[in-house]
Amino acid sequence: MYKILILTDPSRHTATNSLYGLAQTLSQHPKVATLHLASRALAQNAPFFYQMSSQQLQLTEVKADFAFREDQSCFAPSISGQLSDYDFIFLRLPRPLADGFLEWLGQIFPEERIINRPSGVLQTSSKAFLLDIAEHCPPIARIQSLAELEAFKARFPIVLKPLLNYGGQGVLRILDNYVWEGNNKQPYAEWASQQKELDYLGMEYMQRVAEGDKRIVVCNGQIITAALRFPAKDSWMCNVAQGGRAEASQASPEEKAMVAALHPILKEKGILLYGLDTLMGTNGKRLLSELNTLSIGGIAPAGATALNNTIEGLIHYFDSI
Repeated sequence: MYKILILTDPSRHTATNSLYGLAQTLSQHPKVATLHLASRALAQNAPFFYQMSSQQLQLTEVKADFAFREDQSCFAPSISGQLSDYDFIFLRLPRPLADGFLEWLGQIFPEERIINRPSGVLQTSSKAFLLDIAEHCPPIARIQSLAELEAFKARFPIVLKPLLNYGGQGVLRILDNYVWEGNNKQPYAEWASQQKELDYLGMEYMQRVAEGDKRIVVCNGQIITAALRFPAKDSWMCNVAQGGRAEASQASPEEKAMVAALHPILKEKGILLYGLDTLMGTNGKRLLSELNTLSIGGIAPAGATALNNTIEGLIHYFDSI
């Protein structure tokens, strides 16, 4: 019987956030004795989440009536505890994180008992990690100078992604000698003259973006759910956070093969629950454009089967430790 702690922050949650379904399903599993939540939004927990000076936490016990509430009253603390009270930690923390938090967490609690492993999250959260698995991606390159940028953009239209961005923030498109940020454009020469330092992941711009960006959620090697996200009208970005819309989908044969190839690499780094984003290439096959390994959404909207399969994947991993 496992005692499990979930670290989360409900500050920007909506009723569709997957935390609530995951917590309910996990709390009802016969192998779970205790399930507590620690909220980063509670001022009492700031010494843990922000100052990294205490392992003591104010906690909420997940009970049968645990559900989303606008006023966050479902996170009202009822008990106190510390990390050593638990067998496993489940990270459901959105970015941004306090500088050094993941490194600290991995030092004070056994990393192999944290889903996902902090050191693995740190490594895979950088867009530069895609260079290690470039065979699954569109043409990509690390761009650290204007000379490198000029050479790369001479080949095809490109996008530039800040190495640690999330939710589509800071992503640029360079097309026809203009730099686009969202729907705002600037002449490339003008933009380039303003740049002092560059550090981006450059990627060929996928011209078939209107066919959707597909998010595939994987837990312990099993595809849990897939959804196509389409750009908003007159936009080239598919992120729901940037105004896109989503609909249910399925993984294609090449995406299933991609998951089979990537999972051993990610599991070795302690990455058990993750999201792959794919875009349609010019050859009609989908290519990897993003890897998300911190707080993966889209599970609860897919229904009870997706929630149950995710929790069974976690429990299977716990049993293997």
